[in-house]
Amino acid sequence: MYRFISTSLLSLVFALIAWDAHADNMTGAWVGNVTCRGQYIEPQPWPLTVNVVGANGNYTVAAATPNSAGGGTISGNRVTFTMQVFLNTAHFTGTIVGNRMSGRYVQGGSGPCDWFAIAPGTGLAAPSTPPAQSKEPGGIASTIGVTGTVTGKVTILTRDGRTVIANSGTPFRLGDTIETGPTGRAQILLKDDTIFTVGPKSKIVMDEFIYNPSNNTSNITARMLVGFFRWISGRVYAKPPEHTLRIGLYADLGIRGTEFEVEMDSDNSGYVKLYSGEVIFISKSAKVIVTISPGQMISFDQFGKPGEPRPF
Repeated sequence: MYRFISTSLLSLVFALIAWDAHADNMTGAWVGNVTCRGQYIEPQPWPLTVNVVGANGNYTVAAATPNSAGGGTISGNRVTFTMQVFLNTAHFTGTIVGNRMSGRYVQGGSGPCDWFAIAPGTGLAAPSTPPAQSKEPGGIASTIGVTGTVTGKVTILTRDGRTVIANSGTPFRLGDTIETGPTGRAQILLKDDTIFTVGPKSKIVMDEFIYNPSNNTSNITARMLVGFFRWISGRVYAKPPEHTLRIGLYADLGIRGTEFEVEMDSDNSGYVKLYSGEVIFISKSAKVIVTISPGQMISFDQFGKPGEPRPF
């Protein structure tokens, strides 16, 4: 038996129509994004996945963003779920109409926030996920590298929602997320010879990879969600590469041919250490830019505000 917000006959009819429109592809990973506006964050989206499981009108959801996860239920055309966002519980509510669920939540300085997700099998993907720069037959994002040495539990969440156990030589594609367990470690060897090392309890997403061996140019954008990450640039480029590491929600690193490491806790605070090359720390919340020199490190708080560079 379904429950609806309105008890009027007209609302009941529309809700049943909406439910029937998405009933055939209800289960699976719905993808979209969350966009917040407030004092701590610029109005930009970050990815949202809502996995729906169940049958015959009894559905539960497991929701996740790069920095949080939670769950909830679907009742009729109404979806509700909670997630821990910056140590607080955020309550998401929304409605399902056709192949789209959407709603809003408000939480302190990070709100108001709008969210949506599109049903699986509709041919749509989260707009916040950059498109692959090249395609393999069938429209699958091209392989951009492989895993090197792998120890402990390491999994890859593919862009189409599959979970793959990583071993040495496992393909890594644009849009994939690599996640390590409590003792997991992995190397990712990219086609331009860049090496990523991912430590335990970490999660990294590759958002952009453009490599042109004919003119020796490369652009990379990766997104660090939590844990430990080390970047070693692989070669000298014909022109300075435009590499970016997004750290949590509030900071970016501009990378110019270098070796560095980042550690970020679940509350988004952490540090950056630079061994060689040049790194520019960009705080989107504090609106400051800090240049880090080799042999220096900086710490940053949960909102991406950096301290002064210091030797390590």
